[in-house]
Amino acid sequence: PTYVAVDRGLIEKHAKAAGLGDIKVTLMHMASGPASSDLLLAGDADLAMGGFGPAFVLWDKTRGAGKVRVVTPLSSSPILLLTNDPRIHSIRDFGPNDRIAVSAIKVTAQALTLQMAAAREYGWEERFRLDPNMVSMSNPDGLAMLLSGAGPIRSQAAIVPFSVEALESGKVRQVLSSADYLEHGSSISVLYAAAGFHDNSPKLYEATAAAFEEAFDFIHRHPRESAELYVAREPQKHNLAWIEAMIVDPKTILYSSTPRGLKKHADFMYAAGTLKTKPEKWQDLVWDNLWTKDGSQPQRSQPAVKPPSITSSLPVTQDASSDARYRQPMAISMGLPKRPSGVASMRALPLSLPSNPGRAIGVSTNPGWTEFTRIWSLAYWIAADLEKMRTAPFEA
Repeated sequence: PTYVAVDRGLIEKHAKAAGLGDIKVTLMHMASGPASSDLLLAGDADLAMGGFGPAFVLWDKTRGAGKVRVVTPLSSSPILLLTNDPRIHSIRDFGPNDRIAVSAIKVTAQALTLQMAAAREYGWEERFRLDPNMVSMSNPDGLAMLLSGAGPIRSQAAIVPFSVEALESGKVRQVLSSADYLEHGSSISVLYAAAGFHDNSPKLYEATAAAFEEAFDFIHRHPRESAELYVAREPQKHNLAWIEAMIVDPKTILYSSTPRGLKKHADFMYAAGTLKTKPEKWQDLVWDNLWTKDGSQPQRSQPAVKPPSITSSLPVTQDASSDARYRQPMAISMGLPKRPSGVASMRALPLSLPSNPGRAIGVSTNPGWTEFTRIWSLAYWIAADLEKMRTAPFEA
């Protein structure tokens, strides 16, 4: 949806229809969720894209004009735990020396899925049992190590399209799927923004939300053209038909602006100690353009993990957690540059609003590279692993 909205000029289209004149939109690929979040918190980006975990951590930490909420879900797709180790057939087969590649630990959908699996298999108090097994690694690097069969990492919590490529290779097998633990059709990746953008630029915010609605419709109506936009941004060895086949397969990925499973995810993160605030309803997590959506959940054949905070009035221990590692990061800017261009300000790439004569600050990447190594800032994030993702996941 992001590539469709940006590359087809849909935000500019809806902004002009709203009387905002001509605007310029820039899509920035960052190496980690904290990098995108830093831009958002510093006011150097208007929107950020990532998994629901990073968005909820910001929702939990921000207040007032900096309050962050979800603008729209982007996609739903299963996360698969894959392995090439002949010893491993279930999570009970993982020993202390077995490593699992995840894009980032603790709060990504991959990590949360493994926590839910551990809680169901071993009991709630053992929800972090697999955390020591997790290793932060970019999705392409994890896939390469998995397919090579060499090195200490023989398992990966993989997302689309990496999970598809791994299974098609015949070199790995599936241990579990997030569909066994997350709500059916759960929103995995989301677009989120702070109150400063939502409240101070209401017409531009509405134009952005409308642009993504049109992007979802375009994907459903024109999957081949959508695949072409993806391939144009992500040069790769696979042909266009391979990408299109995933886009049209509802078992592989679904693109929708309807929130699914957000409250369940947040409740789990709160009970696990990752969030310090529990939302009263799913609408608390999203901006008002989503409030009329059907955020209820369809019935599941297997119940989701229910932490003690949902079924008991007893207090939940707030275990130490790292909130600084995320995945799938992108950011969009529409505003005056706050710093001169140059090496020192590569992390800040906003552009001019219609009322201000601004300038575009361009950044280039090598062929096939879509995310920049994180530029460290003084934002309050504790730490983050550096990642260099060479192929963007389909979720965004």
